[in-house]
Amino acid sequence: MSKKLAAFIQNFSVYFGIIFAAAISLITLLFTTIMPACFTEGIEVTFAPYIIIVIILLIGILAFKPFYKKLEKVNPITIARIAFFWGLIASLIWVFIADAFPMWDSYDLVRAAEAVVGNRGPEQLSKWAPGSYMERYPYQTPIMLLLAACMLFAGSNYILFFEFLNCLACGLTMYLIIKYTHLIFKNKTTTAISAILVMLFAPLIIYTTFIYGNLICLPFALGCLVLQK
Repeated sequence: MSKKLAAFIQNFSVYFGIIFAAAISLITLLFTTIMPACFTEGIEVTFAPYIIIVIILLIGILAFKPFYKKLEKVNPITIARIAFFWGLIASLIWVFIADAFPMWDSYDLVRAAEAVVGNRGPEQLSKWAPGSYMERYPYQTPIMLLLAACMLFAGSNYILFFEFLNCLACGLTMYLIIKYTHLIFKNKTTTAISAILVMLFAPLIIYTTFIYGNLICLPFALGCLVLQK
């Protein structure tokens, strides 16, 4: 009885999570939130109808059974490896196209890291002042230290090096999502569909230019889940 209950709870959690995530994702796709220049002005929510076209195309791909039926014949690990290289290469291309630079929290982290490696100007030291960024957000210390290590290792190219780490994390995240999906469901069709979805998930690729810890932590979290399964 206890095994049946545990299996029920596990399945309920998985499927409830899928439905909840799908609903939230659909809402965020259909509506675009715009934040004006000043935080005090509030936000604007506008309908984004062009996203419906993307959703229809995606459903069309998933509904085209011959497409993912062919994927079912491929070893799931091979599919996961393909996803890894897709995530790595696509995100590297995006890094050079976007040519982004740190803003907001990323900017604060960069200045705090610069103070650690020896560039202790007024702006850098201000991030360590009482009540300033690093005291208000002490949990940013690990990613700040990683950023400082990138500065020591790559010099003036530290942003590109950090973004390269993000690209690796992007590829590994795609790989581990597919692998974990196969471990949970043990179904090649489900694994094939998850591979299509994760490789079409553009935000994961676009996020590689963000100098932050969100993307780098994902492979570690997913890796823990895979190892526990």
